[in-house]
Amino acid sequence: MKRTAPNAADQVQIVTVSISVAALLWTAFRGHRIPNAAHLLLLAVPCGVLGSHYAFIHDLSVLLLSTMVLVNFFLLYEGQSGEERWIGRSASFLFVVPLVESFFPEHFFC
Repeated sequence: MKRTAPNAADQVQIVTVSISVAALLWTAFRGHRIPNAAHLLLLAVPCGVLGSHYAFIHDLSVLLLSTMVLVNFFLLYEGQSGEERWIGRSASFLFVVPLVESFFPEHFFC
């Protein structure tokens, strides 16, 4: 029996499964050090969305909870200079982009 090289679809599946397993392991190791159950949920929800194989735009609505908590936490740092201010701004950007995409779908999906 002759062994053939994996085609592009097999390679994409291997890469997807590898990234999903890496995200799951990172979340498990990172979450092992977090004692607060609410913070564990905020870490597990994005990992579950990123690790799923079928993520459509309406499936990303569960990320709204994590994004809003992140924006709320870093809102205190907005008046200061430093890295914390940019984390809050990038979280706000993650909130705005899906809204813009939902109102202008023809612009993003040509």
